[in-house]
Amino acid sequence: MISIFVNKMKPTSYDYSEWMEERYNVKCWKHYNDKCSVFDFELEENGETKSITFQTAKSSYKSGIFVLEMSSKYRSYDDRKYKLDISVKGFLGKIYIMEEDNGLQK
Repeated sequence: MISIFVNKMKPTSYDYSEWMEERYNVKCWKHYNDKCSVFDFELEENGETKSITFQTAKSSYKSGIFVLEMSSKYRSYDDRKYKLDISVKGFLGKIYIMEEDNGLQK
């Protein structure tokens, strides 16, 4: 019974993927994996909608009993000016940003 409670309280990599989509308005490639290591981001540039694909350049993942910690550096290899570096901590079913360098521009 306690293990079921503990598993529900710690966010999973799927929860992280859902959080990424909501927080940054991106579309994770969930068929690729559930950690959102590849995602598409749409922005408007010079009156045109442009879709940019990001992928993980570097990441770390730690999982404890109640805590999930992830750190990711995302890069667009098509256009290096776009990037997203984040460190998050998941606790009690929520995901919190610890550090963020947001180079996503809209």
